[in-house]
Amino acid sequence: MNWQIKKLFEVTQIIAGGTPKSNVNDYWNGSIFWITPADMGKLKTIYVNNTSRKITELGLQKSSAKIFPHNSVILSTRAPIGHIAINEVPMSTNQGCKSLVPHKDLETKYLFYYLTYIKKHLQELGTGTTFKELSSSKLKEVEIPTPPISEQKQIVETLDKAFEKIDKAIANIERNIDNAEEIFQSKLEQIFSETDGSYDISWKYLTFDNLVSSTQIGIVRNTKEQSVDFPVRYFKMNNIKNNNGIDDSKYTSINATEDDIRKYSLKNGDFLFNTRNSYELVGKTCVFRSRDNEPIVFNNNILRARFKDLVSSDFVAYAFCTEKVKIKLNNIKNGTTSVVGIYYKSLKDLKIPVPPLSEQKKIVENLD
Repeated sequence: MNWQIKKLFEVTQIIAGGTPKSNVNDYWNGSIFWITPADMGKLKTIYVNNTSRKITELGLQKSSAKIFPHNSVILSTRAPIGHIAINEVPMSTNQGCKSLVPHKDLETKYLFYYLTYIKKHLQELGTGTTFKELSSSKLKEVEIPTPPISEQKQIVETLDKAFEKIDKAIANIERNIDNAEEIFQSKLEQIFSETDGSYDISWKYLTFDNLVSSTQIGIVRNTKEQSVDFPVRYFKMNNIKNNNGIDDSKYTSINATEDDIRKYSLKNGDFLFNTRNSYELVGKTCVFRSRDNEPIVFNNNILRARFKDLVSSDFVAYAFCTEKVKIKLNNIKNGTTSVVGIYYKSLKDLKIPVPPLSEQKKIVENLD
């Protein structure tokens, strides 16, 4: 196999970026594309042909930014290390990126795929305290196997076909997820829909206040030192997912006293309601489930409700997913454009159709 191991500086020209002074208007809103790691993080494809900001010829001259040719590979080298793209037009970057212009014996897309493959290694080469940065000196020493250009093109063709199949599979999965969510919502609405203007005689229209045995707003995170404190997991709004789910990968921790743990610890089956946040996020609900017995306390933007014996928290959570209840919740939201709340004095009068407990359990099982 006629493959040689070379260093990046031997097969590419590595060009660092720069930023013109932001307070000089003559440097900005020109015609030269200027990309940053933040822009790269928003790309939907591996190619880029436009940027959110552009600089002028004068801005280029008065900074360390440089124009590099199209069909180069752009690599973000700080905040974060590892965004990779191919530019379809000549472009410049800020100092958070480096462009690699391939020599004639290196296929651009082969370089792109290889850098993607070694992304973790590139991140490990980064140094720094506030944030890691991959220096030009370390990047140029990175090794790359370089088969003949004809083999590079064959490798690219093989990978293109593989990723095309993966993209199609992802698109099919996303369509299936959308279809599944539509079916779920349709079934949900069917179960909770009214018949001839009234629910079945065994169902009762009860207020939220009629259902609960106790409610509690969570604990404010205390940054002060306490005489007796324990590090415990802290359940926040971003742990609540749509459709009655929990994301337990996002737990942070908090120092809590024994008193706090007794008062604010969550139990399996607790109904949680997001009372204060942005307009879209207020009103999200879930039923708490834990994989272990470690204490988990919840924050002060969440209302915890525990229901009476003949009420299933899972059933109530599903009721809160219906369009009818969502509309009612929207009507009782109040606050500013950035921070909205639904507080218990409004929530307690929300009416929910509730059948006997045995039927609640059947409905939950069906929807699960």
